Amino acid sequence: MMRPVRLSSLLLALAFASGVTACGDQVTKVVAGDVTTGSDVPLSDIAPGDGVIDTAGPDAIGPDVPAGTGRLEFVQIKGDDGLSCEGTDHCKIKLSFAEERTVQVRYLENDSPVLGKNVRFEIQADPNGLGQLTSFSAPSNSDGIASVGVRSAQAVAGTFEVKVTVSDAGVAPLFFTIEVSSKIQVPLTIIGEYNGVRPEVVTYKARIYRETGSAKPTCDDIEKLFGSTSDWESADHNLFPLVQSITKADFVDLQNDSPQKYTIIVYSTKANSNLVLAWGCDDENGTVSFGQGTTVTIELLDRPPKYAGTYKVTSIFDLVSALPPPIDTIVDSLLELFKSPVGGALDLMCSFIGDVSVIEDVCGFIFDDPTNPSTDELTSTGGIVVNILDALIKSLAKGSIFGDVLAVGGDISDMLTAFTVSGLITILQEPDADGVWVKGQLREEWSSVTVKWSLGQNCDPFTDTNCGKQEFGFGAIQSGSPVSAELTGFVDDFFDLTIDLHPLNVAYGSLLDYILQNVLLPLLAGDGSDGGPVINSYELLLKSLVGGKDCLKPGFPKTCCEAFSDSVIGGGANIGKTLIVSACDAFIQLGATTISDQLNNLGTDTGGAFQIGTMMPCKMIDPDQNLVIDGFGSPGQPCLWDVRLKVFGASTTIESMFWGARL
Repeated sequence: MMRPVRLSSLLLALAFASGVTACGDQVTKVVAGDVTTGSDVPLSDIAPGDGVIDTAGPDAIGPDVPAGTGRLEFVQIKGDDGLSCEGTDHCKIKLSFAEERTVQVRYLENDSPVLGKNVRFEIQADPNGLGQLTSFSAPSNSDGIASVGVRSAQAVAGTFEVKVTVSDAGVAPLFFTIEVSSKIQVPLTIIGEYNGVRPEVVTYKARIYRETGSAKPTCDDIEKLFGSTSDWESADHNLFPLVQSITKADFVDLQNDSPQKYTIIVYSTKANSNLVLAWGCDDENGTVSFGQGTTVTIELLDRPPKYAGTYKVTSIFDLVSALPPPIDTIVDSLLELFKSPVGGALDLMCSFIGDVSVIEDVCGFIFDDPTNPSTDELTSTGGIVVNILDALIKSLAKGSIFGDVLAVGGDISDMLTAFTVSGLITILQEPDADGVWVKGQLREEWSSVTVKWSLGQNCDPFTDTNCGKQEFGFGAIQSGSPVSAELTGFVDDFFDLTIDLHPLNVAYGSLLDYILQNVLLPLLAGDGSDGGPVINSYELLLKSLVGGKDCLKPGFPKTCCEAFSDSVIGGGANIGKTLIVSACDAFIQLGATTISDQLNNLGTDTGGAFQIGTMMPCKMIDPDQNLVIDGFGSPGQPCLWDVRLKVFGASTTIESMFWGARL
């Protein structure tokens, strides 16, 4: 009876001495001096210091690959210390005495996951024998992932490492640093991340909001949620230079009321201020349970500024730049008339209505080349006429108007080439998460026109930019519906505003005609304040130009053209006088009607003919850095409008710029 026992003991001793026992294809090993058997042993049956079974055997699944083509990487993105495991060979795991954790790695060849690769796990740097694994090897799955369980074999605080390798010599190992602690597992750990552009973001806090049957806080409206009462708020923790994790260990009655679901906000404020610069939110992963730890990583994003509000917008347009021929020549000649009186008068007479035979005769009488009139190329008789016209222009200065007009010629040009419109852009609500405003959230309205006329004003136009400015309501210029539009647009990078191209009900021709006749001409030629006639039409302007303003007074014995003829060749009847009077009458009649009709028939009043939007993103500004937009552009650095005008069926553009300030 005793012999079989002694024989079996001998066989067992021989097996231990060889280190290997064969039983079919199964291979068992002695690990770290511990005995393993040919079958798996439950983790609960392994006493501290006992071995752990490795039944996977050598790399029987999948061939070895040449050195350098394979690699191991951590599946876990961050360790329990909040530091990244990606791109490193160490990752930290925290264990409590009664806790078991799974450690995972991924095996790849040429950056592709490999199925069936045998991955080995080995405990090292463990002088107190704390570490215990469920297996010393595991094959990789279809995602290349191999995993084993790890726990503490003793209720003793300390650390050990788990080294992870494959058989290929060229594959670098990975190391899990396992920290064993007697502390109860922290239910919630929050880790903040920040990759924004604001250097003031260096610390962060966390707030949690519990989800119950009646209250389910979400991240859909973080502004609203942040303004509500939270269930808990942390102290400040560092984001830089190293991220500090935020932990919460005490939850009300978590042992009996588990699990609990929370929405989490992390945020960073400006130093010595409550102004939130960046924040993030998670309403999915904040579930805490008794005896378990949950780690939630949340990225803080730069908080967008406040946009909603009303902004006073100043737009400056070059109204002449969009005029098609021959209207551009007409308006240019009118402007030239006051900037260079003789040249303007000759242009008006011989350029734009030179196809009338009687005027052609007069132009041929004055210019060497009547098809291309120039004051530098006059006939001998034309020189006399120019001198007479100079005298007539000077006579227009009666009542102290034109002699001083030449000194403020820039004002005249600016009225049309720097035409100023005031209005409002109202942002009714904040943009969506993509920075977009849809129709109904932005509104534009033009309210008034400002012109500048510094003549006779008690101010210095060279030092006072507001000298002589006069404002006219748009209702007087364009009757009917107000000039307004519903806009769409978006903002990029918080400060780059784009307003989409949109139609605006501007009667461009009527606007230009109104300014010329009702604003520009009275200011230039007479508004009646001196007791003289009011010059508020093209016809009256041309008549006063050729005959002087006296010819417009009631009871004057001659027509303005007759007075002009008498001034040129004297009184009495002759063929020359008749020619001049006929040419003058034709000039006044055709000139006045041509200008007005051409302007009012621009055809821009309907059909979205006037369209406007930003030419390029307009820079919004927040100079006091309180995350409330104060305006966009500035007089020194204006934004540019893209203005498109359809005139006579053809599209043209208007040179323009703008800026705005919050009211």
